[in-house]
Amino acid sequence: MKAAVRSFAIAVLAIVPLFASAQEAQPTRWFVQQFNIKPGQQGTFEQLVLRYKAAAQELGDENGWFANSPAVGDMSVYSFASELKTWTQMSDRSDLVVEAFGEQAGQQAAAMAQASVESVQSMVMMHRPDVSIPRSEESPPAEATMMYFITLKPGVGEAWNEYMQNVIAASKATAPEAQWNSFQGGIGSPQNTFAVRVGLTWEEMDSPIKALPQRLVEHFGKRNGERIWQEASEMIDTMETSISHFRPDLSYIPEQAVASN
Repeated sequence: MKAAVRSFAIAVLAIVPLFASAQEAQPTRWFVQQFNIKPGQQGTFEQLVLRYKAAAQELGDENGWFANSPAVGDMSVYSFASELKTWTQMSDRSDLVVEAFGEQAGQQAAAMAQASVESVQSMVMMHRPDVSIPRSEESPPAEATMMYFITLKPGVGEAWNEYMQNVIAASKATAPEAQWNSFQGGIGSPQNTFAVRVGLTWEEMDSPIKALPQRLVEHFGKRNGERIWQEASEMIDTMETSISHFRPDLSYIPEQAVASN
């Protein structure tokens, strides 16, 4: 069960906004869903998503979503994330197509969903801007996402937060191009789980930045930098990584969301 939650969170957190505002002061909630698609039904599912996107555009729906699919691994998994501003957003949205295009269109969408969707998982995650360095709005849009999903040992939350503050200080001083967004488990995911999302262009993927241990050593000195790195390593129970890519064709981003992000 823990492995399933980790894999799910890795997938869904890859698709939150390509950058988060540096002025963001409060943690934000993200409602995330993973759809596992039946063999050979990816095309049907994508057409279904496009129908919902067209319905949302037709209605001027305020609740957008970001979509992604893995760059490597199981290509039958699609993930979606929406900023959860109010809990009413989690209400049933299956009638969106009916409201926009009528009962017959809604029945067709329901049939497509039944034909293509094997299963759905969902959870709520919290963005942690206090331990993030968001991607600059002047940077090129991220095309790829590196995800680091970390399960901490019990009772080390405060020490981990202190470590991340050291990482921020070292990165700003020695690797100013470094950027990431951090997330913490919420509803449907243990609170001792953290995820670090690094959005990159494919060109940036080919030119990796300075390694984290090197940043710590350069900024804090060899002895202290190595100690900080070793202490952090001992806080981690498990860590998984993934690479995915953003799917703008399957995403719906209302104009107000574009303006605010």
